[in-house]
Amino acid sequence: MCFGENNATHAAYLFNAQLGAHWDIASQCLKRHGSPFKPDERYQRSFSLAQFRFGSHRDGSQASIEDMMFSASFRKPSLEFLCNHDAVLRLFIEEGHYNLNITRASDQSVADKASNRALKQVEIALRVPFSFKAIRGQDSKIGNGLHTYSVLELGLLDAVLIDTKPTIPDARPALTFYLSQYLQLLHNSGQTVLLSLPDIARDGFRTEIDFSIAASSSVAASSGNVFGIAVDDINEYLTSRWCKVSMLNIYSLGFPDANVGSIVEYRNIWTGKKSDVYFHLNFGAPRVAPLCDKEAVLYLSLDEVSFYPNQDFIGVSRTYNDWELAIIMSLVEIRGEGGKVTGAKFTFKGSRFVSGISRFPGFDSTNKDAVRHRDRVIEFISTEYLGILESVQYNIIYEQNTEVLTSEPDSEDDLQDDVGGDKGVDLTPWKIAADRGEMFGFDQIMTVSHSVINAHFQTLWAGNVFDNTNDASISRWTYQEFFEATFKPITVHFLSNGRAVILIRINEGTLKLFKNKQPWSQSEKYKFSTVQVAFEVDVKMSTHSAMPGVTSRWMTRFESSNAFKDHGKNSNVTFNHIYLNLQDAQFVRELSRFDSLFTSPDKYTIKKVQAILTYLQSYYFPQLVGSGYHVLSTIPVWKSGPTLPPFALTSVTFRIHSKTEVTRMTYTNTKSSSQPVIVILGMAGGRPFPEVPVLPEWIVRPTKTTYHGSINISGRAFLDRLLQQFSQVNATTTIVPIFDGIDDEGWKLELVTWDKHPTKRRRAPKFVPVKGKGDEKWLRYRWQERDVWTHEHEGGGSLSAGAFGVSCITKNFLEIPLTCDGVSDALDIKVSGEIEFGVSFQGTSQKWSSKSSARWDATFSLQSSIEGLHVEILGSPVPEIAKAVVEGTVPANSEGVIPEKLFRNFLLSNTADFKGVLDVLKIFESSWSSCYPGLSTFTLSQPVFTRKGDLLFTLQPFLAVQQIVSPAAPASPGVPRSPVVDPRSRMKKRQTL
Repeated sequence: MCFGENNATHAAYLFNAQLGAHWDIASQCLKRHGSPFKPDERYQRSFSLAQFRFGSHRDGSQASIEDMMFSASFRKPSLEFLCNHDAVLRLFIEEGHYNLNITRASDQSVADKASNRALKQVEIALRVPFSFKAIRGQDSKIGNGLHTYSVLELGLLDAVLIDTKPTIPDARPALTFYLSQYLQLLHNSGQTVLLSLPDIARDGFRTEIDFSIAASSSVAASSGNVFGIAVDDINEYLTSRWCKVSMLNIYSLGFPDANVGSIVEYRNIWTGKKSDVYFHLNFGAPRVAPLCDKEAVLYLSLDEVSFYPNQDFIGVSRTYNDWELAIIMSLVEIRGEGGKVTGAKFTFKGSRFVSGISRFPGFDSTNKDAVRHRDRVIEFISTEYLGILESVQYNIIYEQNTEVLTSEPDSEDDLQDDVGGDKGVDLTPWKIAADRGEMFGFDQIMTVSHSVINAHFQTLWAGNVFDNTNDASISRWTYQEFFEATFKPITVHFLSNGRAVILIRINEGTLKLFKNKQPWSQSEKYKFSTVQVAFEVDVKMSTHSAMPGVTSRWMTRFESSNAFKDHGKNSNVTFNHIYLNLQDAQFVRELSRFDSLFTSPDKYTIKKVQAILTYLQSYYFPQLVGSGYHVLSTIPVWKSGPTLPPFALTSVTFRIHSKTEVTRMTYTNTKSSSQPVIVILGMAGGRPFPEVPVLPEWIVRPTKTTYHGSINISGRAFLDRLLQQFSQVNATTTIVPIFDGIDDEGWKLELVTWDKHPTKRRRAPKFVPVKGKGDEKWLRYRWQERDVWTHEHEGGGSLSAGAFGVSCITKNFLEIPLTCDGVSDALDIKVSGEIEFGVSFQGTSQKWSSKSSARWDATFSLQSSIEGLHVEILGSPVPEIAKAVVEGTVPANSEGVIPEKLFRNFLLSNTADFKGVLDVLKIFESSWSSCYPGLSTFTLSQPVFTRKGDLLFTLQPFLAVQQIVSPAAPASPGVPRSPVVDPRSRMKKRQTL
């Protein structure tokens, strides 16, 4: 023993000597009392270090050692101490075998020899916890009377199999079982209870034994996890935290609190006993090597250590690089709800600096000043610095986020899902919308999905791959001599908190490092590839004139967009842009990937990561903003006025909405149909905003179909206008009889339509809603006009005296469906009418009557296709006139009032007016100009009315074939543009009354 020194190696020698002595005794006993088969129970414990057999054997001459389920002859075992809590017990099997059939294995089982596997010259390593029990005594004959003997107890029943040499494939389950039986026997034998070095109080000296410090060479064989947390995850956590704090230092003039930045840098302002040394420490990312669940080695990397002559820190007197200090720490688990382990932290009580595994390159041990400087750094870090780390909770080495990243983000797959969508069509969400739809007082509600935005970035990227201008920065970018990279398309995912995750993916590039917070021209140029950097950003809206950070490059791009072409020259229109606020982007470590940099790490790996982040945030993002690549959607906004175009918005706001909570940690496991969307809320006619509500669940994308967005138009903004135009249909299909009196030639009766009646035309023949069966599928309206009267005549002339009667009843019906046709993907608005017309006469000498009817129907079909919506008239708009039903004999002078003849003559010259209805519906043909997601133009599809009369569409990309606009008829601001081909030419069976 060496008092005043660590006697761990001496203690280990003593324990192995005792273990070896026990093995020698067991071997001698085996020679004297051993048997060819299983030993007598009296000797099993005595033999246990030298031999172990498990199972039974056959009787008589058939008995064989191979009948045993397990058999092993051992060489001398050894102990290797990993720390103050765990050791490696190495067992060396000279020869033996084990049986694979452990399901039927017992100490009475006879082995099926076919399942035996040989063991020869096999080393087995077991990780075994241990503890010491103190035996205190007092005897004046020993030392000064006080002494303590410690007994080492190996926790064999808690041993864990580490490995075997050579490796035996598929043997672990069987070996684990048989070794558990063996270790139980060995434990009961007492041969692993070993006496430690005596600790005799002598002039204040104690026997120090610290296996953790002495076992530095065995760290590589230590545990791969702490409390079930993988050491790789712990070190990634430490690296991420260091990287985030490093970024704070880059973008500021220093840390607001020196303790906050202490894991990155620290200037010594120490007022300890040795305050004559002033140093500045620049730390690299720390790492941890666990010894067991109770202790670990914390490696503090000092990338640069500078010493100064005074506290002004001016004039470096000595500088060192790449020092590494190793400190043994105690570990404490962190538990969350339900007692589940959620993390781990250091407790600095009992921490020890370990010189044997620390590194000080460039240090001259013969230089007294150098020794003094180094010792001050060690003393500072071993004492005050550890307290600083604990004060800002940097002693936490891992803490599980309450939001668990459920799957790795795969941008390529995400993009394919965004652009391609799921297969099939499910209109259930539209049916739900029809039943529960609510506009909350807004005139328009528009949604824009992340799929649209990602397709937009894909298009921008594809168009700029071969572009060498500054505006090609979305696909490739160079910053002077310092940074160059080629990119994949940017991808965006919206979050429920109103923000978005953006993924910047770099194919390959080169960079120079930073020095003193500036790009360093003297740096070596490093190559890198396959990097994904994630940021979380705010999503904001700004007027066109107030857009921050944009340059003339943005104006050039914007002026070539359809939004500007449609509205840019109209002084009554301005633009609001929804954009990613890249100026305040926050780095998201959990979604970022720097695998290529860590595949072959060097001392500059973290600095390379740091440089990539800095180049992107400080230099690349301003380039993107300057070109307007951060703009997600553009909305034209009109000034209030008396003559605004249909659906012109006078004010807008927006929200990001999802029916379930989606965070940056869960979006990768969220179905595409449940991803958050941008919701744009608009008002028309200068009306003020209502209170913005919590948006309903149904404002989400339909499932199992490619989804770009939706447009919801309030009944006030559209249905009221549509019903007004259907009033004109009533006016031109409602028949009113006019009686012109009697002359010698007979009765005089004339038919006119409502719109030509001298008095009735002053009043609009409005449809009124009706209730009835099937209301869950239709909005139903009815119009009725009834004229019934009798004229009595008495006097001379050719006409007989009597009563002449007229009955004319017009009934029109309007049905608007609340669900889409799942087969044709069309919205069919049905209007129909019937007219019942009859005349009669009853006199003293004659009695007769005649009546007829006419029926018609028309369907305004809004049909969705890849070209957008088409409005067509289907059905039989030409009235079908029923043959007259006559009772009695109609005199010749009364044939002019027969209903059938009047109908036929009248309907030849009077037609129904569908023009107003068509004009209103055809607004939805071609492209839609109230919103331009990604500056692109979209058409409408899948129309459906809600129960409250609001109209809902989905958005789909506007095809290039439709983008040809007639020069003679430019698009009117605020309404969709029309294609060259007259859409009316596509109408089927189009006729008029």
